[in-house]
Amino acid sequence: MCLERPVDGRYGFGSVLFENDRGAHTATTYLVSRGHRRIAHLAGDPLYDSARSRRAGYERALCEAGLTVDLELIQGGSWDPTIVEEAVQQLRALADPPTAIFAANDSLAFRAVELLRTSGYRIPEDVAIVGFDDIPLAQEMSPPLTTIRIPLAEIGRRAAAQVRQLIDAGQSGNGEVDLVPAELVERNTA
Repeated sequence: MCLERPVDGRYGFGSVLFENDRGAHTATTYLVSRGHRRIAHLAGDPLYDSARSRRAGYERALCEAGLTVDLELIQGGSWDPTIVEEAVQQLRALADPPTAIFAANDSLAFRAVELLRTSGYRIPEDVAIVGFDDIPLAQEMSPPLTTIRIPLAEIGRRAAAQVRQLIDAGQSGNGEVDLVPAELVERNTA
């Protein structure tokens, strides 16, 4: 049983995966529905499928809304929050800066909120921010972070149920992929 990323089907392992693409699409579509047309993306490390899928979902949502994918609005490329300072500076320096940011994880979003607030921006009035993961700190920060929830307990339950079925059936696996849906958690940053 594999979690987070699928294994090559020829090995027969099942997977329980989170819908990274759909989660990013949901986050970006939410920002569009709130009137934002210049939406930046703080991207994760492209070596990871989750980061690539989240960027793809962001871009797909923009295209579906009739908005241009502006490469100047895509910054970062790391899971390390220390990259956010340079990314935010580059976004603020644009002739037409973004009014919203979709961050590939909550840590990137937290850092963006902190940097923008210390620069005098009001969140979400001046810049709306949506994260991804819904780690416990997301509801504790001020303001609480709007984010996409990865339902870890549900992923664990589904994986355990699949393993139990395989054991009971005396099988090694069938390569099935179980996708757990994305959930937007609306709080106060967007």
